[in-house]
Amino acid sequence: MQRLLIVIFIITSSSSSQLEDPQVDPLSNCLKKYNSLRQQAKLRHDAEVRTLQKQLPKFTKPSNRLQHLVSGETLILSCPNTANPPANTSWTFKRGEDYEPLQRDIGGYKFRRWSLIMTNVISMDSAMYKCTVCNTLGCIDFEFTVVVIDRLRASPKIKKMDNKTALINTRVEVKCDVLSDAKAAVEWIRVMQHNHSRPLKLDSLDRDLVRLPLNTTVDQRELLLLNNVTHQDEGWYTCVASSSLGSSNASFYLQVIDHLPYLYVSDLYRSDPMGFTVTIGMIMLLILLGTALVLVYRVRRLRRQNALAVRSFSI
Repeated sequence: MQRLLIVIFIITSSSSSQLEDPQVDPLSNCLKKYNSLRQQAKLRHDAEVRTLQKQLPKFTKPSNRLQHLVSGETLILSCPNTANPPANTSWTFKRGEDYEPLQRDIGGYKFRRWSLIMTNVISMDSAMYKCTVCNTLGCIDFEFTVVVIDRLRASPKIKKMDNKTALINTRVEVKCDVLSDAKAAVEWIRVMQHNHSRPLKLDSLDRDLVRLPLNTTVDQRELLLLNNVTHQDEGWYTCVASSSLGSSNASFYLQVIDHLPYLYVSDLYRSDPMGFTVTIGMIMLLILLGTALVLVYRVRRLRRQNALAVRSFSI
């Protein structure tokens, strides 16, 4: 279409020039103008090509080399890059010394532009993965270290909690440390027994127990906060952790007292031998230093009195 318009323009211009000068050959004039326009178009095209310079591949975004996952999750490895002409991205992996083509024992791979996707990863997918980006000018590569940890297929585990002793009208803060691969729901309850002589057992069939749910923050369900405790707050407190794999609980006893118990020297030494020794040493050093200052003061005072007595006797 463009060439047709050029030819029509040339013919029109040649016709007008022929009317002005009958001796001019219309065909040669048309060819000259056509070649001139074609040459100009070629020059413009060459200039545009020169502006588009070729480029080696390079990564456009930094990636994390170490990838930690839990079995069952989805792994996405990406090597975003830019290049001219466009580059091809290929993937290999190795568990030993050399890189090999991708191969999974269970499951497959998905490729999206410069990304590698693996769903439902298992511990056998742990390996080093390398993306290689190449075009006609050269290649670049990047390595990922993938570590997949198997899930702990068991009910949540709660760290043992020690009994607490608190002064009256103080604040008590207790954390329930839960170990679980599956997401666990944490709840604090207060357990009260009508018959205190019986051992504490969280049995759903035990009618001697009274369970009182406690209010905790929405963001930190595992943290129990008791403000301005009184003697009525004394008793058993239980943390219950539940998941799809089961539930578990742990309890501690809170004792509220009016004043702290008196500590004897032997108790202080057993609680912190090093600190106790350092404290005693500093006290003895201060006593010796004070004794030395008193002696120096008395000696100077005695010398001054003797000097005054000698001077008065001589007069």
